[in-house]
Amino acid sequence: MKVKNMLLALGAATLATGAYAYTELIETMTVELNDGSKVEYVIEDVAKVSFDVREQTTGFLLTGADGQELYRAETLAPLFRYAPDGENAHVQFLFGSANDAASLAALKDGKYMAVVDFTTAGLFAENVNLAGESPAATIVLYEWTDGEISEVKDVVTEGAVTTSRNTKGVVTMELEAAFADGTAIRVSYNGTPVDVADLEAIFPTPAPKNEVNYYDMDGVLSNTLKIAGFAKTDSSDGRVKYTATFENSSEKCYLEMTPEYVGQVVNFAEHTEANSGAPYYLFYYGSIQLASPNGQYRNQGMSGTMQVVENEDGTVTITADVTNWYKNPWGEGKAGTPERVTIEYTGECEGLVVKGKNTVEYYNMDGVLANNLNITSFAKTDSSDGRVKYTATFENSSEKCYLEMTPEYVGQVVNFAEHTEANSGAPYYLFYYGSIQLASPNGQYRNQGMSGTMQVVENEDGTVTITADVTNWYKNPWGEGKAGTPERVVIEYRGECSGL
Repeated sequence: MKVKNMLLALGAATLATGAYAYTELIETMTVELNDGSKVEYVIEDVAKVSFDVREQTTGFLLTGADGQELYRAETLAPLFRYAPDGENAHVQFLFGSANDAASLAALKDGKYMAVVDFTTAGLFAENVNLAGESPAATIVLYEWTDGEISEVKDVVTEGAVTTSRNTKGVVTMELEAAFADGTAIRVSYNGTPVDVADLEAIFPTPAPKNEVNYYDMDGVLSNTLKIAGFAKTDSSDGRVKYTATFENSSEKCYLEMTPEYVGQVVNFAEHTEANSGAPYYLFYYGSIQLASPNGQYRNQGMSGTMQVVENEDGTVTITADVTNWYKNPWGEGKAGTPERVTIEYTGECEGLVVKGKNTVEYYNMDGVLANNLNITSFAKTDSSDGRVKYTATFENSSEKCYLEMTPEYVGQVVNFAEHTEANSGAPYYLFYYGSIQLASPNGQYRNQGMSGTMQVVENEDGTVTITADVTNWYKNPWGEGKAGTPERVVIEYRGECSGL
C-alpha cells in the first residue's frame, strides 16, 4: 500500500508540473521610427548602444501636415527658370521631386513640383514674404498623378524667400514656407538655373474643344459632337452664314447674322422689340432655332450669347451658349424648354477670305512702332522707262509711299540683299516712304538698299497684295561700306488698286 500511494503521489506531482510554467522578467528596448513603425530589442542581446550627431545636407525637404517626411533630397537639381520678355514680367523658378530631370517636361515624372513666382521687386531680394494678399513672391505646390495635376496648394500661411545672383550668373535661393493644410517646404539652392523659353511642356495652352455640347431637359450633357470645320457663305439679304460640319454626324447647326455683328458678342436678352434698327441673327441646332426680334416670325431667343470672330490668320473662333427659352412671335410671355447648346471652335473656315492689315508701320531708331497708317487704296501708274509704280493713299495722312519696278519683277519677291552690283542684267526697283528711299544697284544714284524685301502681286480678282519689310541700311552710291539707320517700314495690304 505504501508503494502504491507513493506512485500515485508522484504521478500527481508530474501532472502539476506539466500544467504550469514559471515566469521571469526580460528587459527590452523599443525604438519607434519617424514612419510610425517600431523595432524591439532584448537588452541581454544588446552589447552597446551609442548615439551620434551627423551633418545631413538637404536641398529640398517636403513634410506633410503630420510632420512626416514626404520627400527629401540632398541637392535641388535641376532648377528651371522661365523669364519671359516684357516690362514687369514675372520670373518663375520651377523644381520638383523628379530626380535629375533632364527637361522641364520630366518634372511630371515626380510626385511633387513647386513653382516660385517673383515680381521685379521680389527677385534677388532678402526675406521676401510669401504670405499675404499681394506678396512680391509666391509659391505653389503641385502634386502629379499619372502625368496630370491632381492637387494644388497655393495658400501660404507663413514663409519667406531670399534670392541672390553673383557676377557669373550663379543663383542662390533659400526658401521656407508652410501651407494652409500644414504641408511645409524647405529649399536651399546654389547653382545655375536651366533657362526655358516657355512652360508649354507642363502647362500647355488649352486647345479649343472644337465641339458642340447638347444638354437635355434635365440639364444633363447627353450629346457631344466633334466639329470638323465651318463654312462661310453669303445668305439672303446680305447676311453671312457659318455652318458647322461634324465628325460622324449629319446634324444641322449654323449661325447667321448681318455682317456688322461679326466680331461682336450677340446677346439674345438685349434685343426685345422688332424695329428697323434691331439686328438680325439666328442660331440653329436641330430643333432649336432662336432668332432676333427681326427673325422673320421665328422664335425670338431670350437667353444666351453667340459670337463669330474672323481671325487674321484665316481661321474663325465661334462660341455660343444658348438656352431654348424664347418668345413666340404669335404669343406673349416666355416659352420653350431648358435645353441648352454650347459651341466652342477655333479653326479653318471654308469660304473665308483672309483680310490684310492694310497698314504701313514705321519703327523708329529704337525699334519702337512710332507710326501706323491705314491704307485706303493703291494706284498703279506707268513710270518712266517702262516701269510700273504702285502708290499708296492713306487715311488722314499725306505721307508719300510707293513701290516701283520693271514689270518682270511684279509677282516676285524682291530681296535687296541679293543684288549688289549695277550691271545691264541687274533689276530696277525702288522703295519709297518719307525720307527712306532704297533702290536697286541700277537705281539712278539713289541709296542702294541692303536689307529687306518687297513684293507686288496682281490678283485675279482685280485686287493687289502688296507686302514689304525693309530696314534703312544702304550702300551710298558715292561711298563704300554700310550706311543708314535701323529705321524699319512694314507694309501689308490686300485690296483695290486703281489703274490695274
